[in-house]
Amino acid sequence: MKKCTLLWNASNRPKSAEVILQTLGHNLSRPGDTRWNSLYDSLKQILKYKEKNCELFEALGFKNSMLKDSEYLYIEVHLNCVGPLAEALDILQGENNIFYGFVLPVILSLRRKVKNLLLNNWRYCEPLVNSILTSIEKRFSNIVQLNTIEAENAMIATFSHPKFKNRWLSCIDSSQHDRCIQIFKTAVTNKIKEINTISSTNSESPELYEQSTYEEAHDFFDFDPLVNIDRNAQQSRRSAASEAEIQVVQFFNNLSQDLSILHQYPPIKEIFLRYNTPMPSSAAVERLFSYATMTNLPKSNKLSDDMFEERVILKSNLKMQ
Repeated sequence: MKKCTLLWNASNRPKSAEVILQTLGHNLSRPGDTRWNSLYDSLKQILKYKEKNCELFEALGFKNSMLKDSEYLYIEVHLNCVGPLAEALDILQGENNIFYGFVLPVILSLRRKVKNLLLNNWRYCEPLVNSILTSIEKRFSNIVQLNTIEAENAMIATFSHPKFKNRWLSCIDSSQHDRCIQIFKTAVTNKIKEINTISSTNSESPELYEQSTYEEAHDFFDFDPLVNIDRNAQQSRRSAASEAEIQVVQFFNNLSQDLSILHQYPPIKEIFLRYNTPMPSSAAVERLFSYATMTNLPKSNKLSDDMFEERVILKSNLKMQ
């Protein structure tokens, strides 16, 4: 890490940064103090330019501090071990089209990937992998055990998201599948009853975007093929419960992952809007009120409420340009 720090410090000096730019074609990113996955991204960048190691260190005058092959091997192993965690953080801390329904599948997929890492005979980082798995089980025990109110809310949010539906069930024991699906069916049944008791239906629902941010990227989620749903439920009589059964069956068997399909299933759409409103992470909000942007500093305490709100909105709009 000391040798990597030499490169990162050099990238902050104008002359050294120019040398790095000429050698690699761009500057090196430096790990941030408040963003853990920035270390992963920075190490990944150094490993990417392994072939230019000698040229870069000589150009910077660090000839005696070159990274050795064994050190590059350590970096590679480290990246393999923490990669799933870094990817999970990138997803949950995203700002565009990220919903609460991402939480459960991300955590379950992460746990599954980390367990698979333990099947390898790691030379360096096995304690690190064990620590990550233990931390996941401890920090998210109220969700991964699937027997709490928080877990039920997370399940309903995930079931109602077209990207996941029932695909995430392959990450848990099959003995729990029926119970989890029944929780979602009960929520749909209650929503249908609620809709049926409302006489006025003139209100418009919020607009839904068609694509999720991570549709275009590689699929982080470690799912098996879709769980088969019994279509015989469609022959049930049209009570609220049976209507919910039909809606759920049709929704799960719809191969589209676009949010727009929710318009075809009004009760599930209402559930989606209710349970996916919370954000998975506060990171996006923290970035919005970042001290670095001079928006929430003590010297701004004399701003009127209207002016403060205007500055926050203007900052948010800057990212949309």
